[in-house]
Amino acid sequence: MQAREYLNKLRSFPIYKYLLTLMIVSFTALVQHLLWPLLEPAPFVLFFPAVLFCCFYGNGTFSIILSAIFSQFFFVPPYDAIRLVWPNDHFRLLCFCLAAMLIEKVAKKQIKAKKEVEYVLEQLLEEKSARENFVSALSHDLQTPLTAIRLSTQLLERKPEDLAKNRERIIHNVTRIEKMVQDILDANKLRAGVPLPLEVTEFNLIDCIQNVASEMNLIHHNRIVLSAPQKIMGFWSLDAVRRIAENLCTNAIKYGEENKPVSIVVKELDAKVEIEVHNEGQPIPSNEQDYLFNLYKRALSAKKSGKKGWGLGLTLVKGFATSMGGDVRVKSLQGFGTSFIVTLPKDVRSKIQAD
Repeated sequence: MQAREYLNKLRSFPIYKYLLTLMIVSFTALVQHLLWPLLEPAPFVLFFPAVLFCCFYGNGTFSIILSAIFSQFFFVPPYDAIRLVWPNDHFRLLCFCLAAMLIEKVAKKQIKAKKEVEYVLEQLLEEKSARENFVSALSHDLQTPLTAIRLSTQLLERKPEDLAKNRERIIHNVTRIEKMVQDILDANKLRAGVPLPLEVTEFNLIDCIQNVASEMNLIHHNRIVLSAPQKIMGFWSLDAVRRIAENLCTNAIKYGEENKPVSIVVKELDAKVEIEVHNEGQPIPSNEQDYLFNLYKRALSAKKSGKKGWGLGLTLVKGFATSMGGDVRVKSLQGFGTSFIVTLPKDVRSKIQAD
């Protein structure tokens, strides 16, 4: 395995391909020299497989040039000179170059096709692994509310006097399960390109965000700090805005630095609004930010943290934002932390009706 990794690193240097090409063509010329009495009528014949090999492992164009030079210098009279005397030598050289260029073209297509197949296979394997991790995380998360429901029903039989308390617990956990199922259904609709069914009403955006922050502060010991004007009226989907805020806050609390505040900043920008959720902690590497919003995908840093996740939250955030004509972006830097910024138009009715 180490030898293979070393070889792959070596191949990444351009000089390696040129040196390998030079070695292959030189070796071919040596073999042709040893077999010259047999190959004299066809001075280019052994250079065709050399060109083909170089197309895959070296540099095809460079191999064609070297092969033509070596052939003319050693195997086409006058020997030891790059000079063509007879017209048929010109013709044979032209035929060799054209045939070699055709070989190179076919080889490049095969290389491209191979890379595409490898890429698709890699994506399928990644998706398979992501789905398996998703099922594992889902099973784990469903177990908690289901266990709570089972225990509550058992307590109903043993302690009828606690009916109201146990009923409330059952309703709470059933609601949790419904939310999980709804997240899965919505995520798969987004994957299939089906528009999310959104009901648009006029409401105060700040009230919605404030309610989410207050509910999460009860659970997470007032870690969320809201900075916003008192009122921003507009037309949005209340459920979509709420779920955007919930998912971003949950994400920030889960992966942010413990005991550090999570800030929500809401700004009014002419005909748009901006919702920014920021947490302190280690940044998300730039090469991982590209697929953060893909279904079932989780950043490598999130996986290494050991914290369970479905890979749905950010997918839903982006899906809800784009469904309302907005967008979402991430800003993550060392010493700054991580911010997810959602921008929405103040009136999404035209976007929803168009869809």
